[in-house]
Amino acid sequence: MKIALHGYGKIGKLVDQIAQQAGHEILPINRKTPREDTQKYLQTADLAIDFSSSEAVPHFVDLCIQHKKNLVIGTTGWDAHLEPIKKKVLQSGIGCIYSPNFSIGVALFKQIVAHAANILLKDYDISGIEYHHKQKADAPSGTAKALSNMINSSHPNVDLNFSSIRCGHIPGTHTIIFDGEVDSITMTHEARNRMGFAHGALRAAEWIQNKKGFYIIDDFIREINSC
Repeated sequence: MKIALHGYGKIGKLVDQIAQQAGHEILPINRKTPREDTQKYLQTADLAIDFSSSEAVPHFVDLCIQHKKNLVIGTTGWDAHLEPIKKKVLQSGIGCIYSPNFSIGVALFKQIVAHAANILLKDYDISGIEYHHKQKADAPSGTAKALSNMINSSHPNVDLNFSSIRCGHIPGTHTIIFDGEVDSITMTHEARNRMGFAHGALRAAEWIQNKKGFYIIDDFIREINSC
């Protein structure tokens, strides 16, 4: 595939590296890319991947819609624009998959937490802690918000609140605590590095290439698990 890659931070660089190793071609777009080059890249690309910044996402979605390019969004912190963007994508006829965390391990961790919550929340309180590097802008993380929304949608009377720690170079750790009167159960997903995020985004790009509509990573995981 020819991939228009929007954003060239830590994850963007890994996506570039892994994509080229897999035989894909990367067309890089960042804030310094001339407008005419951005237009040219989107015209020739097969699809786009966004790991930019929260404020840049809405405009880049508009560009992808303009050029009829399917899109993978891994950028976090733009939740306020989610519903309008989802509506635009559905009306445009392109395909888009969004996740605050494209790690396949995190997606499976969410399923495990959901199953545990169905069993434990009768007798246990639930809370969360998330750890990330000191340069991460949003807190709580997008993954923490996704876990909280998942629990709240299934258990409307339960609030999963996260404490956020920003320190050093931590790629990303999410811990769920089920605390009861007689014992405590702790579940943790710890990313060893950022490679899982990039690998997952590329797998999602291959999956979304010929689809239409707005998807989240749960849709992707459900389909690959059924194969």
